[in-house]
Amino acid sequence: MGKGRERHLSRTFGFFDTLGLKGPKPVVIFGNLLDLLFVSKPDLEVQRTKQFGKIYGIFEGSKPLVQVSEPDIIKQILVKDFRVFNTKPRITNVGHPVIESMLITTRGDTWRRARTAVSHGFTVARMRKQYVPVRQCVSEYLLPVLYTHADSRAPCDLKRVYSCFALSCITRCAFGVPTDPYNKPQHPFVANAWPVFRLPVWKLFALQVLPPYALRLFNISSFFDETCIANIARTIRQIIRAKASVGDNGVDFISAVMHSKPDVYDDQDENSLVMAAKTDGANVVKKPLTEDEMVAQGFNLYTAGFDQMANLLAFVSYELALK
Repeated sequence: MGKGRERHLSRTFGFFDTLGLKGPKPVVIFGNLLDLLFVSKPDLEVQRTKQFGKIYGIFEGSKPLVQVSEPDIIKQILVKDFRVFNTKPRITNVGHPVIESMLITTRGDTWRRARTAVSHGFTVARMRKQYVPVRQCVSEYLLPVLYTHADSRAPCDLKRVYSCFALSCITRCAFGVPTDPYNKPQHPFVANAWPVFRLPVWKLFALQVLPPYALRLFNISSFFDETCIANIARTIRQIIRAKASVGDNGVDFISAVMHSKPDVYDDQDENSLVMAAKTDGANVVKKPLTEDEMVAQGFNLYTAGFDQMANLLAFVSYELALK
């Protein structure tokens, strides 16, 4: 019985052998997740890329995943053939109403419709309009903090400074809401920014290993902190309703999504043309996003980039300081 159960749990472990892909050896039940207990995810991916190459296979539990770090192939996946690579949600979700409507967790025609609406916020013309709010964040929030530390010659926690700067850019560019995370952490967008990612190790393993019915028994409904999701979603919903009531048509992302038309682009850049051609040919239901769907896309953008942006700026500052 024990051997039969083990064979069942490891039935997918030969998947990458048939494709000719290398990868770390998986463990029954956990796959390759146990490695995360000893090495951070970024360091682990660097190690594996050096060992197995830019394309290799890993397992989350018994689920096979292909890891790709070749830029040309990534562009092929994300731009030219994006509609082919949306059939499996990448973020674990057990029915949370916000998470299940995010672009990165939806599938099929729902995903294509959301992608079309969201793309209106990322055309070349829209992105150019974001230069002004980004410069405002630099002059109002980033430079004063850096000058203060430079004048006093006091140590500066650049990761925290850049995290606050990145968050202020996201709230202003995504929602048209100015925030000062460094000096005024009480704003809901700021107060929930870091706690939303606090995930106990046991919960991470539970999300990857346990079946959905077991997760519901433990009241686990998403990868993120559920209380923070509720607080952030409530704030985004208030912003959407306030903009709708006054007819606000700003340059921020959520305004672009609110006023987007399913088949109109305000700038015909390369990505927009590729996306339009493929989406229009996929029989997408052409209707605007609901309020709940807009909240979900706003939450997606809110959580997607500020920590990564802060890390990048901190590393760049370190290299510039050395050279």
